[in-house]
Amino acid sequence: MNKPENVLFKALTDLKGLLPNLVLVGGWVPYVYGQYIWKDVIVQPHHTIDIDFGVRQDPEQTGETVYERLTGLGYSEKHVQMDRLFPIVPLINVHKGMPPLPLEFLCDEKAPLEKIHKVTGKQIKVDQLAYFNILLSDVTTAKIDVKATVVEVNIPSESIFIFHKLITFQERKDIQKIAKDIYYAYYMLRFSPNIRTILADFKKYHNLPEWQLVAKGLFDHFSAPHSKGVLLVESEFGADSIVSNLRQHIFETFEQLK
Repeated sequence: MNKPENVLFKALTDLKGLLPNLVLVGGWVPYVYGQYIWKDVIVQPHHTIDIDFGVRQDPEQTGETVYERLTGLGYSEKHVQMDRLFPIVPLINVHKGMPPLPLEFLCDEKAPLEKIHKVTGKQIKVDQLAYFNILLSDVTTAKIDVKATVVEVNIPSESIFIFHKLITFQERKDIQKIAKDIYYAYYMLRFSPNIRTILADFKKYHNLPEWQLVAKGLFDHFSAPHSKGVLLVESEFGADSIVSNLRQHIFETFEQLK
């Protein structure tokens, strides 16, 4: 299992049947769009190997929990507090010589945990985050071919994924995570074949209370080609053999959203 995507494939396969109540989020989302929805994208996004799932707070019929499934499959566990058995973070084995990676589960800061635990089991640590319900408010399904079988996984829509990234990057303190958030937003805006739909959706988002935060982020970080957000995306993207003036292109790409 030496390819990064194989870790994702294993997690999806192991969670098959439970995926309707989960939404794949984070850096794997642009990868799934590029490989399985848009399909003809030459440039692959940078992505982490961390795997994050949002948990829906209005779950479909539940039975077996994530904890029960992964425990039955022999997943190892990381204890959040050394003196307590629970909560735990499930760990997925990658390959020999590499430490296992955590499967993270997330929900909105206001989500009722009793509903979330119907999906995950109360044994699993679920991080509650501000603005997370926005990310789950518009979801589509991707079909992923994994070893001659098709796994369907929920992912945020292109528009809501970008909108959420333009909120969260302003909440972060780690410069690398800030750069990743806005890089993913740029990647989606640049390579999506549905840019007209995205721009139309953003006009609708102007009516959302969170738009003021997004508008401030765009003004503070993307108001000119030399703005700090533009420079961070340029650095994160790296060498570009397609666009001659990457910095100007990044600026103009985000300028469309204002």
